[in-house]
Amino acid sequence: MAYSKLKIDVIRIVAILLLLSLSLGIYNKGGASKEEVVEKLLISVYDKDGKTHMWKIIPKKRKEELILKNREVMTFGDISTNEEWLAYDDAIGTGPWELFVKNLKNRKVFQVTNNDQAGEIDIEILSEKPLKICVSRVGLSSPIPRIWIFDVEKKKAQMVKPINSDMAFDEIEVIDSNHILTVAYSYKDEKKMYEDNSSVDSIKHTFYIIDLKNQKYTKITELKAGSIGALGFVPKSNIITFSATNIYLNSTRKKGETGIYKLDLKSKVIVPILTESMLKKIKDTSVEEFSSPIAGYLSNDGKKLWFIGIPKDVKRMMFGEGIEAYPSAVFEYDLREKKVRKIFEKKNTFVTGMTVSYGK
Repeated sequence: MAYSKLKIDVIRIVAILLLLSLSLGIYNKGGASKEEVVEKLLISVYDKDGKTHMWKIIPKKRKEELILKNREVMTFGDISTNEEWLAYDDAIGTGPWELFVKNLKNRKVFQVTNNDQAGEIDIEILSEKPLKICVSRVGLSSPIPRIWIFDVEKKKAQMVKPINSDMAFDEIEVIDSNHILTVAYSYKDEKKMYEDNSSVDSIKHTFYIIDLKNQKYTKITELKAGSIGALGFVPKSNIITFSATNIYLNSTRKKGETGIYKLDLKSKVIVPILTESMLKKIKDTSVEEFSSPIAGYLSNDGKKLWFIGIPKDVKRMMFGEGIEAYPSAVFEYDLREKKVRKIFEKKNTFVTGMTVSYGK
């Protein structure tokens, strides 16, 4: 009896220890998965000599790395989640704009397009294996921006068919290797908005998720805005961030607002993260206002926002061949403390573009 009781007690102890180890393992695994997400910002800056340089920065680790330098034109692009590839557009000498990929491990550069007659508006790496790139682009034969998928290994390109011929796309964001989010608008409406003496300051923009396998469009929501850009999908969430000018979220507003917003894909509710009016109310800040292009991205935990801004007390200066602009920098906005601090700045440059990558 004593032996049986001892045996039962031992079994109980082993079972308890096993449960503890499993629970700790699950806890550690959960903690590790949260720590695995590291935000990387790809920032393009244009200097006073007319050269573009691309920097990869990791805000939380305060690390920065120059990954492309001394380009003759304003370049922009996207970095893969595994940090192996950089996709970007560039123009060599007097040649047309082309799409390139750079292997960030061995530094080799590959030209994807050849003697291209189109230019990229937005670039997103769709998948790494196989390497596929999703772009919105406009060409001489088609002035309306369209979405294309480039299979780098197979050297093939396919256009995503629009719902109608007037449908235009500037911005895209990858959800996964088979789905992208985009914002569509009427090309004719945009032309009217930019006509001389036009009283129109906003047009209808519609958010869609596109299934690339069958090219099926799923409408998310629509709104009125002058422009929408800098789409960002926060992983393992239903949150999309975007920038907007002259946006009308409230039908009673007489004037549109400009800023950075988030859209919940499930509830379809749009709320401001940081707007021009909110920015002006922040005390003791080193930023004067948003810089153009307006771009901002949330941290994975939703506690920080990184955006492009004009520092206080800077003066307009000349860049390259006759471009007059304010120098700009990248700032971090703490959503809890309502404070702003500068995290990235290169002397005598302005930021021409910024994208985010959420990886390990």
